[in-house]
Amino acid sequence: MKASVPRFLATVLAAGLCVVPVGAWAQDTVVQKDGGRREGQVTGVRGGSVRIKIGPAETGVPLDKVASVEKEAPPAFGKATENWSTGNAAAALAALEPLAENFKGLSTPWAQRSLSMLAEIYLAEGKTAEADAVLKDFRTFYPGAASSLDLLLGQLALSRQDISSARQKIEPLAAAARQSKLPAGSEAAVQSQALFLMGRIEEASGDKPLALENYLLVTNIFNDDPKSTASAAERASALEGEKVLVP
Repeated sequence: MKASVPRFLATVLAAGLCVVPVGAWAQDTVVQKDGGRREGQVTGVRGGSVRIKIGPAETGVPLDKVASVEKEAPPAFGKATENWSTGNAAAALAALEPLAENFKGLSTPWAQRSLSMLAEIYLAEGKTAEADAVLKDFRTFYPGAASSLDLLLGQLALSRQDISSARQKIEPLAAAARQSKLPAGSEAAVQSQALFLMGRIEEASGDKPLALENYLLVTNIFNDDPKSTASAAERASALEGEKVLVP
């Protein structure tokens, strides 16, 4: 006869084991440059350290001693991405501002993207002072993210109608995307954004056929960034309505 649930639990407890709820094993991990590992709940980045809660105690690992961090993107990141892709900047900012502030400097793709997305939204909303402040943080915390930084600087220049400076930053990124033929790994979203921005630059320069070509590349191939894809589709439709043809 099968043991009842209470008898089964009593047997487990008597054996010195513990019953762990489903999902309780999911933990964040901070890997240190010296090879050490800490597992717990990463709560944010404060005072130049990654804060991790292990049991009831919270400790910090200085950023310059962190090799990598494993932490899933919080729900707020998904909400911000979804709202920004549909053009709801206010809702995106409501989710993104506290998230980016709390986790800026964390060595995860979503934390880096949170900061770059925040700058994008500020630029789109005409908040250039706020965008400048975020760009300074981005340079400080993610110095190895050259492509993303150039993308943001190009956007900033475009927002100021400095077409020449925008082209200088964006054109190499768009050219690299064209050479790759297909979206490439972690750079896929950057390629999508670069080609869309290149379309805007060409439009501002009066070359509508080339602008349309860039927009169509985004909508048909390089569509890994939802916001860029939606905006490219809108601009492509407008240009096609003007009978503009791809060269």
